[in-house]
Amino acid sequence: MTMPAYDLDVLRQNRDQILKAELGAFLHNIGKFGEEFIKSQLAQAGNTDPTIARYPNTFEFQNIVGIKYKYQSDRYQPKPETTGFLTDTVRNWLEGTSIGLPAPFNDRTDYCLGDFIEYQNYDFYRSANDPKRRLGRWTTTSWLTELLWASHEASAIDKKGGSAQGRQSTLPVHVATVFGHEYPIDTGALKAGREKLLAAVQNGNRNDYLTQARTLMVEAFAETRRPLNDITLWDVSSAVAAFFKAALAKMLLEGKWTGKANLKWRILRIALDGPASYQHVARLPDLLARKEIIDHSLNTVRKLLEEEYPIANEVYRDEFGSAFVVPDLEGDDDQGSVIQGLLSEAIRNAFREPLTGVRPARADASRQVKLEITPNLYVSQPHEKGLGLADELGEPIPPVTAKPETVRQWWQGVKQADVCTVCGVRPQGYSVGPTSRKAKQRRVCVPCEELRDDRCEKWLDELETTIWLDEVADVNGRVALIVGRFGIDKWLKSGGYIESSLVVNPAPSLQFKKLTFARLRRIWDTTARFWEEIEGKVLQELVPASGVRWRIKVQPGPESDDTPARTHVYQLEIRDIGRLAVACADQSGWKFITAENLERLAKYHKTSLSDRMERIQHKQCTILEDKYNDKAGYTRATRIAEGSVTEVEADPIPYRAVIKILADARSFMMLVPAQRADKILDAIKSKYETEIAYVRNRLPIAVGMVFGQAHTPLSTMLDAGRRMMNLPVKEENWILSKTSHDGDHILEFANGIVWKIPRQMADGVTEDDWYAYFLRADSGEAVHVRDLKKHDEVKVTPSRFDFQFLDCAATRFELNYSDAGRKRRYPRPYLLEQSDDLVRVWELLRTGLSTSQIKALQADIGAKRRQWNGDASAALEAFVRDTLATADWKPQQKPSREELNFLTKAGTTGLLEDAAELYMGLLKRKTGVGGDNE
Repeated sequence: MTMPAYDLDVLRQNRDQILKAELGAFLHNIGKFGEEFIKSQLAQAGNTDPTIARYPNTFEFQNIVGIKYKYQSDRYQPKPETTGFLTDTVRNWLEGTSIGLPAPFNDRTDYCLGDFIEYQNYDFYRSANDPKRRLGRWTTTSWLTELLWASHEASAIDKKGGSAQGRQSTLPVHVATVFGHEYPIDTGALKAGREKLLAAVQNGNRNDYLTQARTLMVEAFAETRRPLNDITLWDVSSAVAAFFKAALAKMLLEGKWTGKANLKWRILRIALDGPASYQHVARLPDLLARKEIIDHSLNTVRKLLEEEYPIANEVYRDEFGSAFVVPDLEGDDDQGSVIQGLLSEAIRNAFREPLTGVRPARADASRQVKLEITPNLYVSQPHEKGLGLADELGEPIPPVTAKPETVRQWWQGVKQADVCTVCGVRPQGYSVGPTSRKAKQRRVCVPCEELRDDRCEKWLDELETTIWLDEVADVNGRVALIVGRFGIDKWLKSGGYIESSLVVNPAPSLQFKKLTFARLRRIWDTTARFWEEIEGKVLQELVPASGVRWRIKVQPGPESDDTPARTHVYQLEIRDIGRLAVACADQSGWKFITAENLERLAKYHKTSLSDRMERIQHKQCTILEDKYNDKAGYTRATRIAEGSVTEVEADPIPYRAVIKILADARSFMMLVPAQRADKILDAIKSKYETEIAYVRNRLPIAVGMVFGQAHTPLSTMLDAGRRMMNLPVKEENWILSKTSHDGDHILEFANGIVWKIPRQMADGVTEDDWYAYFLRADSGEAVHVRDLKKHDEVKVTPSRFDFQFLDCAATRFELNYSDAGRKRRYPRPYLLEQSDDLVRVWELLRTGLSTSQIKALQADIGAKRRQWNGDASAALEAFVRDTLATADWKPQQKPSREELNFLTKAGTTGLLEDAAELYMGLLKRKTGVGGDNE
């Protein structure tokens, strides 16, 4: 069968007009971005406040430009609140910005941006003989604005349903996430936000106004009624714009009109294994450089599809690629062969575009690295609601691989060389053309060396950040990799949790919500923002910017063999002091800046930083660089120069010891000082229990902490983090042992876990009828938490957490999970709620026993537990109880009977040993009991 041929040049030639039409679709609900819309909704809900009650008859959010007043003045009478919503400048701009497109959208010559706001109602597009048909400013058709209506209907919210109880009638009003967590809207700030957004829009920079919109438009919503207040104005506007743009491109390519009944959309998935491209690197500058290149590739593809050939909008991105809403073209098959054939070559070429605005050598290096990755393209089957993303996210991710002919070109003419330790495909010291002695000494290829140097150069301009594990390490020389992952799969699928457990109308007329594209966007946007806000909390509160660096000037000695190179990392071996990691910060080669935690250095030498600084002054030093010895077969610190320290001063810019690696809709990774790890875990757990409270039985989160020394290979830590992300978060059957519904809903399960689920929504008055549902284990029937009783068995997908210290690279292989947990580290992993038990165990131990006593308890109980193979027998329980009861507890801190029972259970299960390992061994916490030299 011959596939139809389409010419993308039609889209390129009409690029500006298509983007203006897209903007019109994006702004179609701007009338809801203000307190006037909220007051009109409150008035309709029965608010009798005189300042609000007049609004139903005085504000019409679809008439704010005034076009309908002008063309149908007999029916639409101007109202001050409506016509004063926008400034005259903005109204004139919306009406005066015309849009001209070829067939089939040449049916009108007077299209303008304002049309998208005022002519989005279905009544304008009824058949000519329908008595409900409204008159427009046109006499026959208005295909462009009718397409807007069709796109809104296909992608946006389901407005049917909702009970009287859910109508918000008083200020403040609240917007909800898909998962039921509500936050109040600052109605007084909406006008300023709207004007800021419209100013960005009029400036004409598309990326700027979209960035502003994602921040500002989540503060307004499309529907005030609960539970339909779970969709923000950003969700609706971005979804409608994506659907509209794809359908518009379809009709321009086909040159004809397609009615709503025949419109469908597809999802184009660009899949690549991002982690595989950087998880084996040994140094952070290499990792960050490769992540930057992948982001640049995906951004370049996005610009291609969204702006250069405007056919699609990106609607999802994670570390495994991105996804776009694309048109379903006439004549295409189920696999989307036509649309894929139309775009694939352009996408792959765009993916390999080199970095711009950088040195030519770095641009060429980025192009070489991009040749290592060949993304796969998948296209979903057509769907009238565009709901193909879940299926495409489930497609296998191709391995990161370069084409064989490309690899042969890299090795052409190379007689003998080892493989680059960063990319693993090119020869050390070589590129396509020049060779590099420096790169060969560092055991990397020329492109990887070029990217590494440039990353260090960027760091020298951003000294408030760090790219060095030595600087992230705490005073004990340890780092922690915090990882997290949401289990959102069942929320994205047809027949999943949205359509089986989120209610729009409660019993007796039980009705579930619909899976719409805007709601799908809301899901992954909510989980992505969760990690972004955790990242922000870490950067703003949990890890303060307090790191200190020194700037050191060295006078070279007469026997110096070489000159240090700017951006390279060295060790200064200072006589009577030791070694200090530094980076060369000057073209002369003799000015350095430290690249390690100086507090740790001071602690090791049992002195102060100021004393260390004074002692370094005027000392003789040797400059060392790690170089690979071909004959010896390993890397070692090699002397390159001698000199003396002539000047040491504190750098004025404090740095924050945090390195961001990943924060997307599913996953999170961040490197932090080990001593701060538990605080970050607490922040994640607290935020999860607050914002996911209503659906915690259906939306699991896996959280982990990987600890290691500062010199633990980065690839080892990343591999351990990936393994920990695979924590089992599978559906289980839990039995209730006790319930209480007097205030908040308190559920106690037979496994000892206790949950508190809010009874009311954020206003403190409205009862939750829509979110806190459980599925019965036997029937799968949805039942509200208030109707659960003792002995009921329900389905629960629990959240879990784990931690691991990497004492050697092989330890990461212990992170091998099964339904029974970790074989060698039982009882890990823990349920997330059990982290509170670890804290409680530690608090009881640290306030009553010294460090040496705790270690003795840990050793005795652990040995006996392992001897008896962890069998929770009466004999083991008696031994643990006696050991704890006879310990030399601090006066007034001896555990009560209830506390002794708790500690006994912790000892028999292994939780006591883990608490001691975590808090004493890894976090290096001190006890409140003296007597030890600790």
